Amino acid sequence: MDCFEALDAVFSMDIEMLLPNRGVTGLFLDEGGAVIALATVFKGDEDLILFTQGETSEALTAHLTSSFADQDAAIEDMSATYDILCLVGPHAEKAMETNLSEDILGLSYLTFEENPDIGQLVFRMGYSGEYEYRILVPTGDTGIADRLSQPGDGFEVTEIKEEIQALLMLEMRSLNFAQLNSKRDPLAAGLHWMIDFRKPEFPGQAALQARLDDLQETGLMLRFDAQANVEQGDVLAIEGQPVGRVVTAAFSPTLDAFVVFAYVQHDLSWVGVRFELANKDTELVGQGVSAPLFVTRTVLAA
Repeated sequence: MDCFEALDAVFSMDIEMLLPNRGVTGLFLDEGGAVIALATVFKGDEDLILFTQGETSEALTAHLTSSFADQDAAIEDMSATYDILCLVGPHAEKAMETNLSEDILGLSYLTFEENPDIGQLVFRMGYSGEYEYRILVPTGDTGIADRLSQPGDGFEVTEIKEEIQALLMLEMRSLNFAQLNSKRDPLAAGLHWMIDFRKPEFPGQAALQARLDDLQETGLMLRFDAQANVEQGDVLAIEGQPVGRVVTAAFSPTLDAFVVFAYVQHDLSWVGVRFELANKDTELVGQGVSAPLFVTRTVLAA
């Protein structure tokens, strides 16, 4: 069994049908259907490259090492020898083209290449927007970062803090491991799109199928006015009756509003439903919304 078959056997999406230089986002699950890690997998000619969140990397490495014990496949942690440069924003494509390589214009969503102008792997992803590029660079090599940070015609490149990156992801409803519920249930979080239910077999498949129609709570994006000051742990209510809880909340300058991810009673988890903050002395209400929370360049072009 090669690395493609070995990883496909324990991943929620179909890797064997994936074309070279393309990627797919999915889940690693235990037999009970609980999430071990969220990951994006890119397929090379003879290997696979996985991106996962730092908080789950150790558990995922242990899980895959165990899974590959009797197979012709191995996993290597690249975080000790490589750093990731991430460029995001509506002008990310232009900045990449201007400062690094015109070749980047041919890179479509969820693909990667060994860029001929910089000699490094460049990935186009979308956790925080439709134009998000990640470059693998050897640890300590600042040359590409220096080139990339140069201002250009109509744009500037600036370093952002982790909380800004988290806000950009929240605006896109790109969830992280910490936003799962206590059961680490991908169905409650609305991560059905990361699961190929047509796939013959993968860990946790039977458990997920069994509870598809038995959800008690569901993740929902909400939008509150800027004055609401929503916080993690706030209680959501309808006509005074508690129906949910806030998991993540952040103020979005782009929207001039609080963006919220919450778990609410399953039969009330709909776009347009209005919720009160039961634990705060305010009459401001939030409303369930779909995500992304703004029109993208791709939609405008269409």
